[in-house]
Amino acid sequence: MASLLFASCSSSKSTEGVTKINPSAQSAREQSLVVNVESQTIREQFQIIDPGPTKKFNPDFFVDRAKDFGLDQVKIARANAVDFNDDGYTDLVVLESNYARPQFLAFNPGNKKFEAISHSPFKTPIMASFLLFADFDQDGLLDLLAATLNQEGEMSKSPLTLMRASKREGQIFYQEQKDTIWQNEFLAFPTTSVALLDFDLDGQLDIYVGNWIERKGDGPRPVPDRLYRGQGFKFSDVSYLLEKEHVLDKQTKRYLEARPTQGVSICDINQDGWPDILVANGSGAANRMWINPGVALVEHFATGNAEGPKAILFKDMAGPVGLASDNEGALNPTGGGNTFYCLCGDYNDDGYMDVATGEVFHSYDIEGRDRSAILTGGPTLKRPPLNFEFIRSEYIRDYGPSSWTQADRRATWFDFNNDSFLDIAVQNSGFPPHTRLVLFEQESHHAFSDVAAHSGVDVLNPTGPVLFDVNRDGFLDMLIGQSGVRTGLDSLKTYLFVNLSERPHRKAVTFYLQGRESNRNAIGSLVMLKTKLKTMRRYVQYSYGHLPDQDESGVHFGIGATNLDSVEVRWPSLVAIKSGGQQTSKLAPRLKRYDLSKFQFSGHVEITLCESGKYFKGRGSCF
Repeated sequence: MASLLFASCSSSKSTEGVTKINPSAQSAREQSLVVNVESQTIREQFQIIDPGPTKKFNPDFFVDRAKDFGLDQVKIARANAVDFNDDGYTDLVVLESNYARPQFLAFNPGNKKFEAISHSPFKTPIMASFLLFADFDQDGLLDLLAATLNQEGEMSKSPLTLMRASKREGQIFYQEQKDTIWQNEFLAFPTTSVALLDFDLDGQLDIYVGNWIERKGDGPRPVPDRLYRGQGFKFSDVSYLLEKEHVLDKQTKRYLEARPTQGVSICDINQDGWPDILVANGSGAANRMWINPGVALVEHFATGNAEGPKAILFKDMAGPVGLASDNEGALNPTGGGNTFYCLCGDYNDDGYMDVATGEVFHSYDIEGRDRSAILTGGPTLKRPPLNFEFIRSEYIRDYGPSSWTQADRRATWFDFNNDSFLDIAVQNSGFPPHTRLVLFEQESHHAFSDVAAHSGVDVLNPTGPVLFDVNRDGFLDMLIGQSGVRTGLDSLKTYLFVNLSERPHRKAVTFYLQGRESNRNAIGSLVMLKTKLKTMRRYVQYSYGHLPDQDESGVHFGIGATNLDSVEVRWPSLVAIKSGGQQTSKLAPRLKRYDLSKFQFSGHVEITLCESGKYFKGRGSCF
């Protein structure tokens, strides 16, 4: 039986096996949720560990069908759910450890199984810590970016490797692009995360590289993050745009403002059409929120200057709005958390972006150390020019007198039951026996209940989860691997949890976006779906966080029993507009509206949205 304690004037009821948190009902600046679980003996904790779900199967939620889809013998540490062979079906590319050779598993629609491809797509085999797939050259094929963490356990250290995709006789191949900027400029950084974005909205994908700690010289030191501006496969280092990130103390040879980055994600946090960058930092360092300076970037690059005035810099605004750390941490330069992700999403559909943060927190950490939290965005007149701030709602899992650790390493927002309210899955992993998958289901009044055990998905030491609709029924499924860290067990496996949570009359729509002036994958778009009841927002990014996995392409909305009205897309590209009788035009992010009021369907529908304003039912090409 779980019991709950809120560290504020708010209260919440609990039921057996369900943990609740209600971030939207807070009158205090912050709340903490403590989960106390009955103590176990040392023998129970470390000798009798069931790595599978504590409840084997709940027919109203999920069922493991890894064997049915040919995945029961596949080991997964990292996974990418991508259509690498461009046949219209989502395939899988997996790494069996945090430094491994990629395995390509193509989906066979005939027998509905994932099968290893019969050829090697590389001229020379590669090793990687994580992979990202995106179309850098706008040819319709997903190119490959491979990254390594570059730590002592890796046999050979290498920088980022960018590979161009080609297709011959139906088979996919990758050719390394050797003239990219990182091959010429530096060797191997301790890269923990890479985020893809188009920060200047020129239609070309850019790259933000998050770096951790290097161990050499006079001791460990944080390595500054880097920002690269892309033109297809050519990149230029524009890290000077990150205010103070590369300030070097010539005497100590240390970068004074560098912080140990654990994870990176993108979000239009202030919804001005320009992508901002959220950086999760470890070792107590404050998180960052790089706010995009906007159209000043276009003017800056048009001049051809190597550097420019302060007006064009990304400025870190995490502190003023409450993302850097909690209130206690703000009093100490290293009083934050050990944060692994900062992931945005408008969970309460109020028009303000919210952020989920994940922390690794040990029982012996100081009381003021940040805990995992949901940060609810809302208006304020106190902090121009952003005019919003976060209310922090922290949650804690405490297993009584036993040694415990909470280790939330990755999360993903998704509506698993299609009730039109965003839920969130959290990868709590690495410190058994209590680190298991968390699945927060959002209720209609915006409280969250942990239903992972009840729904039969609380596997030990999860890696992932990666989201994709494997049977295309409109309910998102979860691919979850397992880590053997600190278990001593050989029975760890891969789970493909197929979603059975069908509810009468609930519907879903999946949008597939294709850009032309924007990047082909429409990464960085903001999709705003209006139904007869409310407006919901989704920000388009498929890979994010620490050693990022990659979710299936497509923007999924559960809409309950209501009908569609329209959808607006703020595309990541610029258009010249005139307003108020002006004679001259100005550049602004491209906004398109698609009228769906006469679009009738039941169950699930797929719709392709073209940047031109055209749309059609099904998944196809705009070109």
